Amino acid sequence: MKKIIGLIIAIVAALLIVFIVSGAIANKNEEKPILTPSDSTEEEENLPEWYDEGIDFCLEGGMMGVDGDNFDPTSEATKQEIAYALWVLEGKPAADSKVAFTDVDANSKYAPAISWAANAGFMSVPGSDIFTPEESVTREQLASVLYKYAQSKKHFIPAYGAPIDFEDKYEAGFWARDALGWCVKNDIMIGHNDGRLDPLGAALRSHVAVMLKRYCDMVSREDVACVRYSDFGAVGDGVTDDFDAIVATHAYANERGLPVFADEGATYYIGESSKCAVIRTNTTWTGATFIVDDSNLVPHQSKINILFLVDGDEYVRGFHIDSLEKGQKHLGFAPGEELLVSIENRHIKQYIRSGDNANQGSSMSDTFIVDADGNILSDIIWDFDVITSCKAKRIHKPLVIDGGTFLCKVNRHPSRAYFYRNIKIIRSNTTVQNLTMKIIDEGKSGSPYSGFITVIETAHVKLKNLTLDAYNAFSGDIGTYALQLNYCADITLDNVIQGNDIHDRTRWGIMCTNFCKDFVVKNSKINRFDTHMGITNCTIEDSVIGYHGINLIGHGDFVLRNSAVHNDILISLRADYGASWDGDVYIENVDWYHSSSCPSVIYARNTGTHNYGYTCYQPHNVYIDGLHVIENDDVPEKYNGLRLLSYYSLAENDGASYPYVLCERVVAKNVWSESGIPGCLSFNADHYPDVIWEIVDSNIVREFLPRP
Repeated sequence: MKKIIGLIIAIVAALLIVFIVSGAIANKNEEKPILTPSDSTEEEENLPEWYDEGIDFCLEGGMMGVDGDNFDPTSEATKQEIAYALWVLEGKPAADSKVAFTDVDANSKYAPAISWAANAGFMSVPGSDIFTPEESVTREQLASVLYKYAQSKKHFIPAYGAPIDFEDKYEAGFWARDALGWCVKNDIMIGHNDGRLDPLGAALRSHVAVMLKRYCDMVSREDVACVRYSDFGAVGDGVTDDFDAIVATHAYANERGLPVFADEGATYYIGESSKCAVIRTNTTWTGATFIVDDSNLVPHQSKINILFLVDGDEYVRGFHIDSLEKGQKHLGFAPGEELLVSIENRHIKQYIRSGDNANQGSSMSDTFIVDADGNILSDIIWDFDVITSCKAKRIHKPLVIDGGTFLCKVNRHPSRAYFYRNIKIIRSNTTVQNLTMKIIDEGKSGSPYSGFITVIETAHVKLKNLTLDAYNAFSGDIGTYALQLNYCADITLDNVIQGNDIHDRTRWGIMCTNFCKDFVVKNSKINRFDTHMGITNCTIEDSVIGYHGINLIGHGDFVLRNSAVHNDILISLRADYGASWDGDVYIENVDWYHSSSCPSVIYARNTGTHNYGYTCYQPHNVYIDGLHVIENDDVPEKYNGLRLLSYYSLAENDGASYPYVLCERVVAKNVWSESGIPGCLSFNADHYPDVIWEIVDSNIVREFLPRP
């Protein structure tokens, strides 16, 4: 008999140990501690001053019952009472399957709660048919149960390695430290006034009531539904590589739809990691600094080093268009949702580049927005008799990335291979705002960068209040950019400022674009506005453009308004793509600073001997209303005024293999130079036999003058 009694006692003891150990959950690896101030509750003799609200909350919610008028706050809470309180808080759900315990009365009011809690894993006793429902629990066990319950919720944010700054912290079981750290960090358990957390002390009914109230208060706060980099172990000391923690934070946030916050005042070091942080939720970097260290990277590593990828758009399966006509306004069917559509005809090559970087061109392509009714909201610029590739992406609700300072240590390996250590945006309806990128360590040589911020195949993107440094011109003829935008529609740059001197000729252009539409630059100050393989409909207003100037190729309306340009050419049509602008140009209230003996308002160079894959045009019409020409101090003595149009060709246009279509009409109103030296129409009257010239209230002579 003694052996049997001893065996029973051993089994009960083992089950108790199993219950305690079961409190240990998911991540048991301690992270480096993050120091936070401790706090404490009132002393026990002052209980009515601290537990009343918790008890009222539980009574009103029916989570904890009463015996007459006595709540019995100082009694030890039992396992069945905790199970019942959480079950009621959850809305009295049915368990997925019944868990039968031999010591639980099936008719007890606690039975469904115990079955639910055990089945959900909040209070499980693996492999046992005994629950010991009336057994009291410790404070660390209570913390573990609530932590497990919270983990099942979308709003749950981990606190790996959060400190337990109490005198008796080493009394806590290792298995309970994550739970206790989480409770302490979220002010759910704040300890006694004597500096003790008392993890092994009994959990009183008052403790349960107050912790449930604090938990629900936390959940109701607007700021709780977020995740921070420190939650996943980011140190933020500027030395420890935090990128793994940053990647893990975004992965967790993406899974639960939670916003991400950097820890204010933190400096996150990003070294040679080949991982990528995928951003699919709102992200706030305000008050944080990121050190991006490329100094030891070699070019082949850069291919896998996109740092932050902002995505989330979904492709529509089965979407296809057989053909489209230039200028078409409707698809011919209603897709039922707003889409960004990209099409190609791979049988036709265009933008066949000439010059030092000559290539075989790109497939005829177009990117445009359609609404739910099938209306095409951006201009179709080519006739697509055949469409060999067609993609449509859904446009989702807005996503915002806010704040942050990025300090970049630039690579020093001379190469023509591009680096991609950047923020890449492939999601429509994205705003990046209040961000700064500074170059803090840059040698005299290195590989080019494709763009610290790149935006590809998106619609409705806003880049606002950004300060971006221009990179050194490492490879001479290879562009290196802080900002690049490709295959985009409806793009706005608002208050984008170049951090270094916009007149520094050792710096490459801050930005370039390819295949973009409906582009607006306003309130900005950059050293170059550059389009490569076409832009359609573009406005620059209230901005300053530095020494690299405005370089255009494309279609539609180009508007330059209320701005200043510092370049010997006001608008240069890129010769390597045929100097073509198939549309109109509007210049309104512009200050133009130059140092040339022969400045041009619009300059074009097309020899007529190269096939660019399309017909090339000077702007059809040029409208100028308000152009203030300011000659710099270093203007040559032989300067004799500006030219409205400058056209340079090595072949007679009529006899060229690939004719260049010249301007139809130029209207110049209120054009005046600071020097008083009048401008003229152009160089050679033979180039413009049919142009209509309208000169009104301007210091322009109606003559064609030779180069000075």
